[in-house]
Amino acid sequence: LERAVARTVEMEEKQGVNYIRMQYFLRYLLTGAVLAAAAFAPDNILSLWGAIAGVVTLPLAVYALRIFGGAGAGDAGQAAGAGTDPAGPPETSNPKDGDGS
Repeated sequence: LERAVARTVEMEEKQGVNYIRMQYFLRYLLTGAVLAAAAFAPDNILSLWGAIAGVVTLPLAVYALRIFGGAGAGDAGQAAGAGTDPAGPPETSNPKDGDGS
């Protein structure tokens, strides 16, 4: 999704809207194909409930990371301090140290 948005920003408005719509359509089509395959497959190969759980839990996990932050949140957890330098800000010279400034 991030790549699609980055690409869309560089396009004209109408092209960008059409591109995002196509991306969403393809995602929903793929999700539907996975759920249909699980629904029609024998129970000993795929479980419909397992496929539904897999489709639902991934977005829930992403939302949880964005809300609560956490390890591996990447850009999603910036509000919680992710992406900051653990060593702190770079050292700056202090005029009181006698460096003549």
